[in-house]
Amino acid sequence: MLGIGDRMNYKKYESGEKICSREEYFVFQEAKILSLIDDGKISLARKIVMENLSIYPNEVRFLKILSILNVRQKNYLEAINILEGIDGDFDHHLLDLLYVKVHDQQKMKEVYQKYYSGAFFSDQDVYQYNDAQFLDYQVHLYFKKIYDNCFVLDWGKLVYICKQLYSYDNRLAVGHIEVHHQDKKEVNKGIFDPAISIYTLFRQVQRYINLNMDRGLFDGTMFDRYCFYYPNCGRNRKDKETNYFEVVSLVNTSHIITMYPMSSQGYRYYDLCYLDDINSKSLVKVKNGLERFQGRYGNH
Repeated sequence: MLGIGDRMNYKKYESGEKICSREEYFVFQEAKILSLIDDGKISLARKIVMENLSIYPNEVRFLKILSILNVRQKNYLEAINILEGIDGDFDHHLLDLLYVKVHDQQKMKEVYQKYYSGAFFSDQDVYQYNDAQFLDYQVHLYFKKIYDNCFVLDWGKLVYICKQLYSYDNRLAVGHIEVHHQDKKEVNKGIFDPAISIYTLFRQVQRYINLNMDRGLFDGTMFDRYCFYYPNCGRNRKDKETNYFEVVSLVNTSHIITMYPMSSQGYRYYDLCYLDDINSKSLVKVKNGLERFQGRYGNH
């Protein structure tokens, strides 16, 4: 098994003593670096990436990881420069979405023209898409919504996320959260304490995002993510009590798609935001909590 210093072991392979193949080395390095990123060890991950790029400056997989690191650290323009400089074919989703994230209108128009040189996917087929196809559908839908005023879909047949991309509705979002993350538990997601008013929580978070949109973590999909601290807000996916919940919103907006309690593990990427008591058992508590929140962040 190769260790942290396995770059030297791979040099042995290059000089004739085969420790692993070149491809095996690259695959292992990629997995190790991505694992470090997931663990929040960004500095160490960047160090290993740069060591590899000093030897293999044109290796696409390391360049892509470097761009991901820059996205994690919110260096979006640097990530764009790296991706634009890659020669050859690679998944352009991240680059296309970064143009959205930084509001590059010219590039967004170019992306739109690229996507709509062909036919638009049928929304009736969305249930059959794999993850990559589903993301592609969402990106297409996003740009079609922006640039084609005559664009019409059968809203009733769309899956929830696509409905919100196509025509955002606060009430639909609150209902989705209540059904999936309060009334019953969704697999691999947390559930809120039933005493919490989802509507009140939703409105507080939405106000906060409107004033602090730069705090969101862009993760390379159509969405931004935020982490909030609220004591005993519910139970995480392992059915343990937690003080944290995650919020997912449409990129560059306060259009909340979903939110659910999660453990604190992995939240080192996020700015933790503190909310006041919104326990629905006490109307006075809710009112005072809202007033305190508005006094701190405004009435937007």
